[in-house]
Amino acid sequence: YDFYLAEQERMLERQIKAFEAQEEERASLKQKIKAVTFSKGKATPPKDRNIMAYDKRGEKHQKSLQHKLDAMKTRLEELEADLLSHPKPKSIKGLKFTESPLASSVAIELDHAGKSYGSKVLFSSFCKSICKGDRILVTGPNGCGKTTLLKAIAGMIPLDEGSIRSAPTAKIAFLDQEVELLPMDQTPLQYFESRFHIDEETLRRELHKAALGGAELIRRSFSSLSTGQRKRMALLALVLEKPNVLLLDEPTNHLDFITLEAFEKALLEFEGSIVAISHDATFIEKIATQEWTLGNG
Repeated sequence: YDFYLAEQERMLERQIKAFEAQEEERASLKQKIKAVTFSKGKATPPKDRNIMAYDKRGEKHQKSLQHKLDAMKTRLEELEADLLSHPKPKSIKGLKFTESPLASSVAIELDHAGKSYGSKVLFSSFCKSICKGDRILVTGPNGCGKTTLLKAIAGMIPLDEGSIRSAPTAKIAFLDQEVELLPMDQTPLQYFESRFHIDEETLRRELHKAALGGAELIRRSFSSLSTGQRKRMALLALVLEKPNVLLLDEPTNHLDFITLEAFEKALLEFEGSIVAISHDATFIEKIATQEWTLGNG
């Protein structure tokens, strides 16, 4: 992953250089076109008073200037017909959470929580508290129940023993690993309209503001979108929910570098609680401050 980040940084540097070279050439062409257009000089006057020769030289001079002007205008048109956009849009700063206020210091309490599937015990007598501002990483071997624990905290599946109590003002948002909880038969426009009561113009504006892109996809069904495209839509849903508790299952999977960078920054500025499952060493180093370990039961 570190190699991937380094490669992405190098690619970004190359893209920024190409963009800057393009903008420099555009500015230079515009300046030269303006200079030629507004200061078309005349040919050097004849010393021998040969007016006919002077007129001919003047005609050649004007034709030469016009040819040069046409060439510069053609080049400018070529550049502007296929403009490179800035590889790192300034609006990337728009991805940020505005959480709902949490009245108590403890958001969620797990009291001897337990869950089994058949004879396999995933976790048992699990007692933990999620407090305001906690950054918790859930670790353990594959199949030990990490995702199941997050889903239980989110209220999506019942416990077999114990209880999970949420503060009255706790507002939980859950991001699943493969973004399969979105209604696949709906379009993003239908989903955001029904869930958040926003119209098409607002949805496009919110996607742009958060620099998540995908405005051209909002009339396609979620089932036709790639996992990465669905993930960015799910990130916008997380933001619009205004949660104060985030439950994140492998949140960095399927995200491009720019979106990942913005998402990590948004999480660092988030003042609520985060409980995350992740194998991304960089994400863990940046975000996690404590760890819950699940065993094989």
